[in-house]
This record gives sequence, C-alpha cells and structure tokens, in this order.
Amino acid sequence: MDILLKQVRLNDDEALMDVGITDGKITAIEKEINEPATKIIEANGKVLVPGFVESHIHLDKALIASRKPNKSGTLQEAINVTAELKPTFTKEDIYTRAKKALEMIIPRGVTAIRTHA
Repeated sequence: MDILLKQVRLNDDEALMDVGITDGKITAIEKEINEPATKIIEANGKVLVPGFVESHIHLDKALIASRKPNKSGTLQEAINVTAELKPTFTKEDIYTRAKKALEMIIPRGVTAIRTHA
C-alpha cells in the first residue's frame, strides 16, 4: 500500500474509516487497516472528498487583471480588455502565467482541469 489515510470521515453519519491507496487508486476502505504503507496520514476525523474539478479556465488569459483590470466585472468588459491585451501576449508570457495559475490551483485540491485556448 502506498498511502494509508487513518480515521477519515466519509459521511456525516458514519464511523471514521481507514482508506488504503495503491498505485493512485483506493484499494481498501475499512474500520481499521493495519497493513504497512509507504506513507501514513493521520486524518483525525477530517473529511475525505474527491479532488476538485476546474471546469472552465482560460490558461492563456490567466492572471492579466494586474495589466488592465475589468473595473465593471462584466463579461463585455472582460472581452474588451482581453482583446486589447492579446496583441501583447507572447508564447513565454502565456506559458509563465498558465504555469503560475496551475501552481496556484493544484495545491488547493484541483485534480482535473478543462481549459480553453
């Protein structure tokens, strides 16, 4: 077993459970697992939830608000601001901003992303 999560909460009304993970997949859910594991995480009753999904992100346009903010917060102004800024985008600029955006969301539990370019 690669990872053993000890005493996680799966549902409000259920007892705490141990969860075993091997090769990135849940392989055991039991009241108590005493098998060896490469990494043991003591959850102490914390909730175990699936990874978050970012279902709509434009990584090529990420993190441009500091260059020209969308003051009204409307879609129309966002479209206009982006159109104005797009000619200034370079391959390196897009890569750097997209990488930074990913580095912000992945540690916060995002495990799947649907992006547009």
